[in-house]
Amino acid sequence: MIDNQKINRRNLSGIYIFHKFDDEERREPTCFEDCPEEKQDEWMDSLEPSAVKQLAKHLASTLRKIGDNFDIAAS
Repeated sequence: MIDNQKINRRNLSGIYIFHKFDDEERREPTCFEDCPEEKQDEWMDSLEPSAVKQLAKHLASTLRKIGDNFDIAAS
């Protein structure tokens, strides 16, 4: 769970939402996975079901690439 404190914007997925963390003056492009859950929920609620499916597929692809690049596998 990500709370609304400033975190590093890692920009892993490339799916950007404008978000403002508490200690920031304005909204900045923030990757979906770096946003707090409340912001993620708000954004997903605005999407059509097909867009939510595309989001899931894109995040799955990102996870696979990270796993492949760093040779990560669950034991």
